[in-house]
Amino acid sequence: MAKNPNLEDGFTQIANELMEQVPRFKFNGTHLRIILVIWRYTYGFHRKKKDLSVSYIAEATGIYKKQIERELNVLIDRKVVTVVSIATGRRPRILGFNKNYDEWEDVDPSKKGSQMDMFSTLELEGSDPSKKRTQDDRSTLGLEGQERNILKKTLKKGIYAEIIGYLNERTGKRFNHKVKNTQELINGRLNEGRTFEDFIQVIDTKCSHWLDDEKMNQYLRPDTLFRPSNFDRYLNQETSAEQKRDPTLESRDKEVAFQQWIQEGNDPDGFDWSR
Repeated sequence: MAKNPNLEDGFTQIANELMEQVPRFKFNGTHLRIILVIWRYTYGFHRKKKDLSVSYIAEATGIYKKQIERELNVLIDRKVVTVVSIATGRRPRILGFNKNYDEWEDVDPSKKGSQMDMFSTLELEGSDPSKKRTQDDRSTLGLEGQERNILKKTLKKGIYAEIIGYLNERTGKRFNHKVKNTQELINGRLNEGRTFEDFIQVIDTKCSHWLDDEKMNQYLRPDTLFRPSNFDRYLNQETSAEQKRDPTLESRDKEVAFQQWIQEGNDPDGFDWSR
């Protein structure tokens, strides 16, 4: 429960001009959360720089450390976050926020023209019809008919590789993003409006539950995690660390019953979550 926050207890002063410019750039959810943490510990203490480790930012945001490291490097490459000094000994590098937004890159320079960059600017098949581009829009992009469909297929291949690559990184496994059933599962969730960040959250959440569990580890796989009957539920579960803070969560989401079901030798996809 919120502790009745008041300005009298402290506040972070941000220039309106910065607040207005940040939403105009292509930042994903992780980028925005990193920016907020940097603002809090720099401008929030009336200073322009602060020693901030990847672990510290991960703890402050509740996001997996390797994801923070990856996305923080993107912000640095895009000249949004500046490295004032590198890490020395036990002291982490000192970071600052570049308030000169004219210097910001709207796209990660290392990925300009990449599949993932284009994927963020084009809609998938089956998206909201009200958001479809006009004929003039398509002409401007130079993407017509069959050529446009080919590009969409190429963009999807990029997100398959990103999602499955992250799953392999977290689990140490070697799933192939080219497997047809895996692609169909990812397509299904994307067409339901799910985002790349949602896939990352599901992977992180279930890894926190099952990665160190000898019996459950085998179910850290695409056909379990991305199945329509599982994905939405996993997306709304707490991580194991959050469950420890509130023990009642485990009984509410029936995780105990599910693990018992598995231990009895039953198929995890046959478990009845409505019981």
